[in-house]
Amino acid sequence: RHVKRIMPAHMRACVRPMEDLSLNARLGALAVSQDGTLIVLGVGRSLMVLHAQYFEERWLKGPNPNMSDQAILAQLGNLENDVSVVEISVNNLTVAACGKEEKWAAVMHLVEGATEVSSLYMTRDTQIHGIALSPNGRYLAMTGRDRKATVYDVSGSEWQLVFAFDLTVYLFAYGTCLKFSPCGGMLIVGGDMRKCTVWDVRVGKLEEDPGASSAGASGSDSRLLKVLGRGGYINAVCFDASGSILGLTGGDWKVALYDVANDFALVAEIVMPVQHQHGLAISFPSPPSPPGTSAPQSHPSGHASFSGLIVATQSGRESGVLTLTDMATLCPLCELEGVNDVG
Repeated sequence: RHVKRIMPAHMRACVRPMEDLSLNARLGALAVSQDGTLIVLGVGRSLMVLHAQYFEERWLKGPNPNMSDQAILAQLGNLENDVSVVEISVNNLTVAACGKEEKWAAVMHLVEGATEVSSLYMTRDTQIHGIALSPNGRYLAMTGRDRKATVYDVSGSEWQLVFAFDLTVYLFAYGTCLKFSPCGGMLIVGGDMRKCTVWDVRVGKLEEDPGASSAGASGSDSRLLKVLGRGGYINAVCFDASGSILGLTGGDWKVALYDVANDFALVAEIVMPVQHQHGLAISFPSPPSPPGTSAPQSHPSGHASFSGLIVATQSGRESGVLTLTDMATLCPLCELEGVNDVG
């Protein structure tokens, strides 16, 4: 029923009751834009985009009569289940959503200053478990019960298939989650077989790779960059903002962090309080230290990319526990209960 935004400078939460917008549905999914100006919510069977002004302190003591000006609400039709996954592109122009174990996905193109948006729908014969938007918002990837990772061009009025990677040998029954790298050149796919695959999705290579140059191509093994194994199924994957660190978590009690540039070498594991994790996010890097001050402490392994980062993990399928871990020390900062998603 509430949205919390942790203020970067003070590590304290600003809480907004959703009654301000006359919404009483369950909050099931969350995404935050990289510049921190937009927060995207899955609210029941609707999609909501909130502007950062919604959390300004001068409004925290009560409803503001112009609160609706800071939100965009899109009804996603007569769905059987609530929205379970939402994504927002780095340029803040595209938002995507899919329902919980449903056979549909929706894409919204945002226009600055507009309060209404049009949605572009995609339906499939099998259930969708995860979606991901490329940083520029042009491509949408999805995976699920078809045991494939498919990438579509959603920049136009129709979905255009670009890649279809066969995951049969890496899954038991379904793919669980995906994520594009910040540069958009790699796609990470997790599944229920304790494996995570890394694929080359640079569209500029289409002419060089005849096996993937036509729509509906299966995606040859030449585009498979890496297979990472874990002790349990993979529930969530993410990158830090620089794209140098890849994080994986799932059913093995741990969050694993990999060095992308060093052939995805394992550089750290964070032991979690419960076995199953269902959400993962890595904070954006802190600003450089002012001249004359000491630089923030790096990770004990000496990995400079960990400096100032915080890893957020949601334990439990629904209404779970959010754990914040300081990557400089691998020590937990705090825990919050009743969390459905993190961003």
